[in-house]
Parts: sequence; structure tokens; C-alpha cells
Amino acid sequence: MKLFNLLFAIIFLSSVMVACDAQKTTEADNDDQITVEDFKRERDELKADIESELEKIDNKIDRFTAKKKDQADELSDEAEEEYDELIDNLKDKRKELNEELEEVEKSSEENWENTKADIKKGFNDAKAGVEKAAQDVEDFFEGDNDNV
Repeated sequence: MKLFNLLFAIIFLSSVMVACDAQKTTEADNDDQITVEDFKRERDELKADIESELEKIDNKIDRFTAKKKDQADELSDEAEEEYDELIDNLKDKRKELNEELEEVEKSSEENWENTKADIKKGFNDAKAGVEKAAQDVEDFFEGDNDNV
């Protein structure tokens, strides 16, 4: 009988230890995974950042278009064409940024950790491209342009 109780105690303790290890593993796995709340918060923050940047770009495009209209009489045909190309480049960069927004909107909790870094990189690259394109448009009128 003592042998039976001893055997039972060993089996019982072994199963408790295995269960504890399994629980620790599950808890560790959960620590590595993003929660639904974290996913939504991160996605919404990134979405808001991109939307804010899109709004700034729209304002720049409107301002540059108005500036072109104001100085239309002073622009040669060649200068007007060059200016239009610069604005079109800015619009293309805006499209790239909008594509990043679409990626954020399509992302799911399951793929968020894998795609978040790619989306942020794309956002930063598109934002830098927008800044460069906007500066090119600004420089067009500020610089010594022979076509103006």
C-alpha cells in the first residue's frame, strides 16, 4: 500500500510539474504576441499619422496650384510645363503614401507584427519623397529660373 501511495504521489507531482511548465510556456508565448487592444491602438496611430501627412500634402498641392495661377502670366510655356511636372511628381508621391494607408487599413491582428515594420518603412520613404518633391516645387520659384 505504501508503494502504491508513493507511486501515486510521484505521478501526481510529475503531472503538476508538467502542467506548470505548460502554463509558463503559454504565458511566455502570450507575452510575445500583440493584444487586440495594442494592435488597434498601433494601427489607429499609424493611420492617423498617414492621414495627417496626406492632408498636409493636399494643402501643399492646393497652395502650389494657386501659386502657379497667380504667376501664370509670368511663366513661359517651358516653365509652366516644368512646374506642372513638379506638381505631378508631388501627386505621385501622395499616391504612394495613400497606398501605405491602404496597407494599414487591410492589415489584421495576425499579420500586424510582420507588416508593421514594412508599412512604417514605406510611410517614411513616401514622406521623404513628398518632402523632396515639395521642396523642388518651392525651389522652382525661389531659385533663379530663366523660364519665369
